[in-house]
Amino acid sequence: MIDFLKLIDSYPVDSFKKNIDSCKKQIVYGLSIYEKATLVGTMNGQAIFVANDIVSAEKALEQISAMGKRARLITSSFSNVYGLKDSSVMFDFLTSVCGYVDKSIDVLIVLVEVLFEKLPDLGRLEQVELVSGKDYDFSEFVKKLSLMGYTRVEVCSRRGQFSVRGDTLEVAHVDGMTYRLEFFGDTLEKLSVIDIEDFSLIEEIERIKLMPAVYVPSNQNLLSLDGIIYFDEPKKLVGQKDLFLKSLTGETADFVDESKIFLSPNKAQVSFTNLITQTNFFKEEAIVKFRTKEAKKYLFSYLDLADDIKVYRRGGYRVVIFAGDELSKKRIEEFLSSKDIFPKPLDYGYDLYITSHNLPYSAIFLNGETVLIGANDLVRKKVVKKSKKNKNAVFYTPKVGEYVVHATHGIGKCIALERLNISGVEKDYFVIEYAGGDKFYLPSEQADSLTAYLGGDKAPKLNKIGGQEFLKIKEKVYKNVKELAIN
Repeated sequence: MIDFLKLIDSYPVDSFKKNIDSCKKQIVYGLSIYEKATLVGTMNGQAIFVANDIVSAEKALEQISAMGKRARLITSSFSNVYGLKDSSVMFDFLTSVCGYVDKSIDVLIVLVEVLFEKLPDLGRLEQVELVSGKDYDFSEFVKKLSLMGYTRVEVCSRRGQFSVRGDTLEVAHVDGMTYRLEFFGDTLEKLSVIDIEDFSLIEEIERIKLMPAVYVPSNQNLLSLDGIIYFDEPKKLVGQKDLFLKSLTGETADFVDESKIFLSPNKAQVSFTNLITQTNFFKEEAIVKFRTKEAKKYLFSYLDLADDIKVYRRGGYRVVIFAGDELSKKRIEEFLSSKDIFPKPLDYGYDLYITSHNLPYSAIFLNGETVLIGANDLVRKKVVKKSKKNKNAVFYTPKVGEYVVHATHGIGKCIALERLNISGVEKDYFVIEYAGGDKFYLPSEQADSLTAYLGGDKAPKLNKIGGQEFLKIKEKVYKNVKELAIN
């Protein structure tokens, strides 16, 4: 694991860290979203980052996650003025809060409207842990699921449901996973993760922790949780708050009072800003100024990369090249060596390094004399791999924010790549969002079921999860192609 704090160590970074460690409110000037996210990713402990728009939020998520932090993005409010709640978005909110509280999530990235939501009563967020091979009262556990807010159905079709067939329970958990619990009497003999579409086995596991599917609100919002609080451009955040309030009609009793949404009991707070004028909700105790510059893209000219490296080195800067993978690293090294430039592996004692680590975005700290060159500015790529099912088939790894086509469910949007711990084994899952806010968690080893959406620059209409809508489209296309072939 790369020690990013050691990598960007400098006077302004040290001042920034000392202010956090001493629980001071500080204003930080002069950074783009890439440097902001990089600083957030270097700090120890948990944090909540309030982004000023969805684009910067997604970029922050990608950068912070690449630095080894377990980050989660919450983009929308799930309540309306009539007290109605979108269950899918509510489950995402509950999952994120539970993950943050039990420290399985390091960083929450949220938009302003999320701060209007009341935090669940933490005293009512009881989680139930089950371990394969242990005894549980089967009848009482079925009652417990109902008390936790799960709805009993014949067959699970969406989150927040459970079914009972003899000694077997299937639970569509609020986090998007579906579990099968096989009992023999009161003994839990087997735990499995299954596919909610065809109920096929994905993998057997040793333990699970079930979260409640019921929401009991408190009178506080997310900023009452422990951790460092980061505000991205407070003046813009106030503007976003006002826009959200204008979009509402009627009573707002189900929301946190607008005068309190930016308040937090946490003492370590950071205001990232590039504006001289400040807002009245943030009173600083310290100021740190950075200087940066817009990063170049070297996708089509490594000659520019070689020239810039020479300029940076002459200026006394430390340069780190994040190639993204071993093949790209080798190609860049070969090119640079042809220009008499010889980067070394990371050892923190040299002025030019190269690594295969995939830090997506460049971050330039001029008065910190450090330049991190991100993989997205070096390599134009879709990661192509051989499919195990078909040696001639290829698939790509989607990036957060890209639209994808799943073989069964159709068009969705990749909103996250999350590392989930199941039975002590950590695996990567692509989180694909479909119509209505439904989420599909796809294990990374099943990425061959995804292809890129190639329908142009306009955002496509998302399909409904379940595949029926997409199946009709495929059948219609097949029929038209067949008619063309006959004619």
